[in-house]
Amino acid sequence: MSHIVIFGSARNQGRTREAVDHVFKNHDFRFVDLKDLKIAHFDYHEENQNDDFIPLMEELVTYDTIVLASPVYWYAISSYLKIFIDRWSELLSSRKDLARKLERKRLFVICSFATDFPLGCASFESPIRQTCNYMNITYGGCYYKHPDTTYVRSLGFPDLEQFQAKLFDKNADLDLRIHGPRIQLRLAMMSDRETLYQWIYHSDASLETVQKSFQEFKTNWNPYYFQMPLTGRGHVFIIEYETQAIGAIAFHRPDPKGRSEMDIWLGSEKFCGKGFASETLDLLCRFLYRELGIAFFWLQPSARNLHSIHASEKAQFRKLPLMACEGKNEFGLQDHPDSVYLLRDMSVGCSVEA
Repeated sequence: MSHIVIFGSARNQGRTREAVDHVFKNHDFRFVDLKDLKIAHFDYHEENQNDDFIPLMEELVTYDTIVLASPVYWYAISSYLKIFIDRWSELLSSRKDLARKLERKRLFVICSFATDFPLGCASFESPIRQTCNYMNITYGGCYYKHPDTTYVRSLGFPDLEQFQAKLFDKNADLDLRIHGPRIQLRLAMMSDRETLYQWIYHSDASLETVQKSFQEFKTNWNPYYFQMPLTGRGHVFIIEYETQAIGAIAFHRPDPKGRSEMDIWLGSEKFCGKGFASETLDLLCRFLYRELGIAFFWLQPSARNLHSIHASEKAQFRKLPLMACEGKNEFGLQDHPDSVYLLRDMSVGCSVEA
């Protein structure tokens, strides 16, 4: 499998180059430094662009895997890479042959940053992920190089070994995954709906008193909850521990006040009380705050569900002084006669109890 690295940094021997060499240790790759090329800004009239862009793209499409490398500059990719990706628009009009050859290519990102990651703004990865979705390129994820590896893991980013496992295995599953200290979250697929239904209504951890048929369940959960691309409409994620699916968590479209409801289910009572739920809640809150800018999350477990309430509070959700009927008036929903309402405000801190 062949790899080409498109490198965009003001320094060719800085932290980003160090990250590239770290990832590709003992692996061959083609290295292209955009600083050495003449690539003009995108021009709607495609004038005066007899530069190095098209020759580079003609070479790039001969590789199996594309890797973009950039520092985090003011919360985004470098200007070198931005100009390069802007020029992809040209392919969609004048060079559709090259645009078609990009389809189903694998694309990864390597970046470096030295300070705290800018939570709460549009993610560094988001524009690249959405570009890949639009161009029908398979996005494999990003490796974040930072001096504190524990801090990187706390943000849900893959470690070096997890990133390399995807980058160098052509058969690797490239579904969106969020990495935690013990668990991983992967975007649920349509094939997961039957399992989710069983967890909600028929597992020994379920507290549901009103049974619904699978058809009713499917009616209540739109297909977009189980499909890419990631959007703010809502999604379900499967919780995995040691490659075993142990539960699920969902977030819903934020209300007019910017508050997104969450639901979490564990597949069995044996997984309760082990800290999986609190880690999952914290991990997804961090990811959605970083990726979609959602700052407020709320839950409404039954007062009987002591495991859920404890896990929520451990993940920095604050119990609101609302009766169930008052919570319904405030949030518009009441799932249980004894619903307890909890809220997390991401702007007041992002740490979680170990």
